[in-house]
Amino acid sequence: MVGGLGTSTRWCPLARALQAAGHQVAIATDPGFAEHVRRVGFEAFAAGLDMPEARRRFIATIPNWDEIAPWDQLWYIHPGLFAGSRIEPMLEDLGRIIPDWRPDLLIHDSAEMAGALAAERAGIPHVEHSFGVLRPDELRRLATNTLALVAERLGVPNPGVGGINGELYLDVCPPGIQRPEIADLPRVQPLRPVGFDDAPDAVLPEWLTPLPARPLVYVTMGTEFNS
Repeated sequence: MVGGLGTSTRWCPLARALQAAGHQVAIATDPGFAEHVRRVGFEAFAAGLDMPEARRRFIATIPNWDEIAPWDQLWYIHPGLFAGSRIEPMLEDLGRIIPDWRPDLLIHDSAEMAGALAAERAGIPHVEHSFGVLRPDELRRLATNTLALVAERLGVPNPGVGGINGELYLDVCPPGIQRPEIADLPRVQPLRPVGFDDAPDAVLPEWLTPLPARPLVYVTMGTEFNS
């Protein structure tokens, strides 16, 4: 059995491959995203906070948030949101879900940092599923240092962030655009990136129809931080 964490469908190709190999797959994800996971075809457990609430709690800790330049905000978001406000609620729910469902492996995405800690506490293997280019070393170490406080409280090894403490890192980034420091990680498993476009409620926007028949580049900031 395989447990996974995430708030997007980037994990779908791997999850489906695991299903095809005979594994049972379930996803622990934000409460507001759980029903979407079920529509895609997986068992889902609501866990942790929805991103708007996690973001509200995070911003409440930084009174001058609006004064921080957008290009500097990531240095606050990574330790303060993903390794901060999201951690404790997710740990609490995983502490209930894992003993009941009893997965043999927990796969968490690069932004869901409670998963590895919960797996360490439960004594099960865990790996990180990347979602693109490896984050800068300084950023990963900043979040790892934040997690160290939680790991110490739980009495478990600090799994680190982005593979720097030896956690297996599933690398879906094409080698031609990957950071060279990927070679410094002790345990990396390259995966071929596979698109996912068959969600049951997915439709193309109307503005695509009149575009001319020529190459098109679509650039997005994603689903959570594109306001």
